[in-house]
Formats: sequence, C-alpha cells, structure tokens
Amino acid sequence: MNDVQKALREIVPAHLQLNFQFTYLRWEELDAADLSWEELEALGMTWDELEVWKPDHSGLKL
Repeated sequence: MNDVQKALREIVPAHLQLNFQFTYLRWEELDAADLSWEELEALGMTWDELEVWKPDHSGLKL
C-alpha cells in the first residue's frame, strides 16, 4: 500500500489531500442481515459487490 500512496503523491498536486478508505463486509454484518443464501443470490450481486455491500446502508428493502 505504501507504494501506491507514494506513486499517487508524486502525481497528485501537493495542495490536494489524499484519503484512503477501505471497506469490506464482515461475516458478522452478513449474519446480522439474516438472509439465506437464496435471498443473497436473488440480490444479483457478484462476489466483488458482496464484499463491499453494507446491508444497513444499501437502500435495499429486505
């Protein structure tokens, strides 16, 4: 990650601030959504989309 930050710092103007935010779905959050695998599949998300999905902020009515 340091390499990415250094590379971006070299090309982004100094007066602009860079913030990095990493999001992922923890199993506890997925369990709290109380969905079956069939219900998750019905949402039509890929694994990449599921990894960053936030059940309480998705706008989906479950």
